[in-house]
Amino acid sequence: MDSRHDPKPMLTVPTIKVRPFDDYPTGTRFGGTFTKIFAPGWELKGAFTALHVAYFAVEKKKESRSDQQIFAILNDVDQACYTSTHSWPFGAKDNIDPADSRLHPSSVDEDGFVYLTHPSEFPIQLDQFRQHLIGPENDRAWQGQLMWHGQNIVPLIIAGRGVGSNGNEISQTAVADLPVETITLVCQVDVETAADALALLPNGYFHGDLQPAQLYALLELLAERFDLEFIGAGADYFGVWREKPLSGDEARDFATVLSQLYHDANDQTRSVIEQLAVNETLFLITYTIR
Repeated sequence: MDSRHDPKPMLTVPTIKVRPFDDYPTGTRFGGTFTKIFAPGWELKGAFTALHVAYFAVEKKKESRSDQQIFAILNDVDQACYTSTHSWPFGAKDNIDPADSRLHPSSVDEDGFVYLTHPSEFPIQLDQFRQHLIGPENDRAWQGQLMWHGQNIVPLIIAGRGVGSNGNEISQTAVADLPVETITLVCQVDVETAADALALLPNGYFHGDLQPAQLYALLELLAERFDLEFIGAGADYFGVWREKPLSGDEARDFATVLSQLYHDANDQTRSVIEQLAVNETLFLITYTIR
């Protein structure tokens, strides 16, 4: 399944209906799989874009406790859930001790552990994420993984003010020009660091995608260097945000760091990213080659 290249309608007037949930029904199929959402949050329905989802996530981020992080499925929830299911190494979540006291009764039968079924088991999924998908050897593995110059279908970077770039130059990417989303989830995850929220729905399945370990390392670096915190990921984008706008010097440093993501980056790449970043607080960044 890959819906990321299908033509999608464009938005004229956004509408969003919000429904809070404590336990999203595990029987709801996203992407043709039973994707389990192990966190409470908000279901968004209507007609909106990835940027609207990011704006909503930022507001919830501001309201959350310091030990809670936000994970928004920024775009194409079906695709994001489908590919997340396949992003886990085969058997990664099978080798769990049935005697683990954190398991919910519904996850164990007379033969032992079956599979994770309940939101209370997110700490187990986080352990599996740390064990199988991340590690110090991946600190620099994100560098040079994507392509800046090319026939990019979606903007490579979108700043919060609705300005983006498809690779070679800055374009006025209005919110109304982005694909329409009709449903998504924004979740509140009980983890101390924003990057750890990636364990809720790790992604990186297609050839050319940043793998979860690579994205996690990049997220940690952006948080450490620029106080940019992870707010979610969809089928195309991951999002980072900070409260204070980037200064000119910070935007220049940010451009130097982020340009390392692209194997064909040059001085123009850094210049474009710097212009997008100055006085900005929110970024949506593609994590795959289009």
